[in-house]
Amino acid sequence: IAAPDERRVLLVGDSVIYGNHFLDQSQTIAIRMADRLAAMPRLAGCRTPTLPVAVSSWGPVNQAAFLAREGSFGAQAAGIVVSAHDLFDVPRAGAGILPYRTGPAPGALGDVVLMAWERRPWRPAGPPPAPLDERAAQSLAALDRIVAQLRDDGIEPVLFYHPTLTERAGPERTEAAVFRNWAGRAAVAFAD
Repeated sequence: IAAPDERRVLLVGDSVIYGNHFLDQSQTIAIRMADRLAAMPRLAGCRTPTLPVAVSSWGPVNQAAFLAREGSFGAQAAGIVVSAHDLFDVPRAGAGILPYRTGPAPGALGDVVLMAWERRPWRPAGPPPAPLDERAAQSLAALDRIVAQLRDDGIEPVLFYHPTLTERAGPERTEAAVFRNWAGRAAVAFAD
């Protein structure tokens, strides 16, 4: 629960939130946002922690499940960050397809062995993914659940579309338009 002098912001997304392992912690979206909020005159005297809810390869389905289980951490504001790939990023069955570890590595040498094993070319592929339209429907339904939960908690979220560098240099992708249209139908503020 937030303290009286605290204004918490929840940031929901995937590796984009923490710089995809390429940024120093001080350069991540959450820290930079917290710094900017702290500098706002109307928030003078308030602590402004920005709480990242972000895991590599988590799309809206994973994010909705996490928030349903853990809640909104007493936040008063929330941003949901999506990229084109998030429209189709839904969980698939099969341990052979996880892009991350489910347990600790047994030391430095064990970590090297695990990395080689996890990246082996003969790794079973798991079941084929669902068709794109089914995955898009799942992601948009999950966004509906996220927004409903946040609104139940008194939070009006903003949907932030994070384009890739190639998108920024070229035409808008269809996925961006899908997210923009969804935000309009859901009456969610949209920022690109």
